[in-house]
Amino acid sequence: MSLRGLTELPFGASRRSAALTALVDHYVTRDLIQAVAREAAKGRILWVATTDLDKEETVIWDLGAIAERGGEPARKLFRDVLVASASIPGVFSPVLIHVQEAGVSYDEMHVDGNASTSLFVAPVAAYFALLDQRSLDGARVYVLINGQIMDAPETTRYQLGPIVSRTFSSALKHMSRAQVLAVNQFAEKYRMSVQSTYLPFDYPKYASADFRASTMQALFDFGARCAQSGRLWTKLDETINTVAAAMPAPKQTRMVDQQVECPVRNVQFAAAVGR
Repeated sequence: MSLRGLTELPFGASRRSAALTALVDHYVTRDLIQAVAREAAKGRILWVATTDLDKEETVIWDLGAIAERGGEPARKLFRDVLVASASIPGVFSPVLIHVQEAGVSYDEMHVDGNASTSLFVAPVAAYFALLDQRSLDGARVYVLINGQIMDAPETTRYQLGPIVSRTFSSALKHMSRAQVLAVNQFAEKYRMSVQSTYLPFDYPKYASADFRASTMQALFDFGARCAQSGRLWTKLDETINTVAAAMPAPKQTRMVDQQVECPVRNVQFAAAVGR
């Protein structure tokens, strides 16, 4: 594993990565690091996932432990992990993180954790639970997915582009649903409660790499409106009922901040009662 040239990345990836790094660096101040270290000393945990492309593995970083080290090297590592966790392959450049293992120094190439896992609550919490299972009893888990995990059926054009796109989208949604189920099963075993939220199936589609202020503001306003009305946190079976009751899928012609309904809908409860 060694430093690699990035000359073959898509045009603009390096420029976008530089802007992302500068943005994160602006907010990851010494005061922030010290604040995270203080909370870590109280027992609070801050985990962030990246994907090590060389090993093709998910890496869980304990940012609290990094912050407790203190100093500029810890601040830079803290920043690099955050940047890597948001570096979508092909959109942003990978982040090279220098590591030492068994007396050997080398660079690891890290990208968005979603490349290997959408959620890591269940497997990571399992390690923690081996220490003291009682610590999880009664805990609350909130799962927030910035995307859709189900789509209403729609016709796919018999062309290569739409077929590949629909296949990729389907794979991501299936992976997200499987991991939500894994978290639910883990939580049930250890008597934890789980609340989830994700974009409704009829939320106007947008590219995951669309970070324009107008797109992000509409998404934030939608989440804030649903949270204020108590209709943000839902469950997987309720989402399935909503999609089933809404077939065929409506056209995507709604304004996000005004007309798209929240994840929790009355039809979910009506469908659940009728089962």
